[in-house]
Amino acid sequence: MIITLMLMAIDDRVIANSKKNKSKPYDSKEKPIPKPDVLDEKSGEYKQAGTMPEPKPVKQAVPRPMPSDVIKRESMGTPVFQERDENGKYVWRKGETQAPYERPSSTRDIFKDAVERPIESAVKGIEKKEKLTLTQKIKGFAANLKNIPKNAVDTTVGYVDSKYLNWQTGRYLKKNPNSDSTVLYMMHGLDQSIGSQRKLARQARDQGYLPYLLSGKHSKGPEWVADDALRQVGKLHKKAHIKDASNRNDKYVGHSSGANVGLYLATDKRTEGYGIKEVHAVAPTPHGMKPHTLGQRLIGMVADLSPEDTRKEKGRQNVMKLNKRGEPYIPVYVTAGRYDNLVPPQDAVYQHAKGMHIIDHPDSTHFGTSGPNEKMNQIILDLIGHPSKYKHMREYFRQEK
Repeated sequence: MIITLMLMAIDDRVIANSKKNKSKPYDSKEKPIPKPDVLDEKSGEYKQAGTMPEPKPVKQAVPRPMPSDVIKRESMGTPVFQERDENGKYVWRKGETQAPYERPSSTRDIFKDAVERPIESAVKGIEKKEKLTLTQKIKGFAANLKNIPKNAVDTTVGYVDSKYLNWQTGRYLKKNPNSDSTVLYMMHGLDQSIGSQRKLARQARDQGYLPYLLSGKHSKGPEWVADDALRQVGKLHKKAHIKDASNRNDKYVGHSSGANVGLYLATDKRTEGYGIKEVHAVAPTPHGMKPHTLGQRLIGMVADLSPEDTRKEKGRQNVMKLNKRGEPYIPVYVTAGRYDNLVPPQDAVYQHAKGMHIIDHPDSTHFGTSGPNEKMNQIILDLIGHPSKYKHMREYFRQEK
């Protein structure tokens, strides 16, 4: 009996296991599982033998920015493309010759084409014609020694006198808002004050002008100073209750950095609306400078010339800003001193000027034309009153021919 019960229990267990392990019917749609017979060392997983590894993603080449002159070539129909050279570096190649095309690393090439080449003939002609002899250089140096201390005194002590001259002009305009007397706006150069031109202002007043000296913070750049100059002019108009300022016939004269501000004013549409109809630039640097004279090197020790030094990127960019403004909206006249060792006449060439005059006098040094010298002031005021005395710019451009 016991043996019979044991056999029955074993049969029930076998039947249960057979039901549990009963296989499902074959489905032809199911894919066979590949046998893991190859170990991938990188992923640590088994892969089927004979299968190809998955392709690695290919990095897409990032397009490099094209130089402006390459874009110009393409716009003119010249095929230009990029490829790697023997060292694996990218170079630009022309379609015709397949020669490597160098990419400009700065604005040097653009600056040369846009700024220097258009005035090259005039610069070389003036440099050749106005070159000083050793004796003349010594005379100019001696004359400059007298003008420097005068300029220093006017810059400091003359500040109060200049403020008084401005007050006089403002009071006159307030009493006579419809007066047709010409206001002569003046601006000093780098590291100067309104006092540096007080003698020029007094001589201008004696000749019937209404002098008004503008203050310029030249460290902020000519564009900012030009905006601030118009703000000062507008403030004068408001105090004097001047209406319809655009109908006035006023003039602007600036020296050195103040002359550069004048070039910005002349290329600003708003300037005519403030009544300024002429700009007279004394010793400007419209195409910057490359300090090479003794005067430039000496002044560079005490003043920051980097904004105008075209040997540096900053200087080239500043000059390009003025160049991009194009032709002026009002006439521009340039005056330079032959004995100016800081801004020689060839550095003052402005291709859009209506006229230019080079003062041939030993006192025509940089500080001699800044305001303290009575002779130089008289020449400058005579040119302002008679613009026909300026020599037309085309005469200077013919000199090299």
